[in-house]
Amino acid sequence: MAEGVRLQQIRDFVVQIRHTSTDAIAGTGFVAREGIITCVHVVQAAGVDP
Repeated sequence: MAEGVRLQQIRDFVVQIRHTSTDAIAGTGFVAREGIITCVHVVQAAGVDP
């Protein structure tokens, strides 16, 4: 491993996005500096109008 490189487990940063009323899994996202990043189709599938 290169000096100064720290490996991390990606599962520590991945989250499930769930529908607001049915709690069904709509997709996934990942934790970033100030929030969660996902695709717009996942947000829409979760019952939210972006």
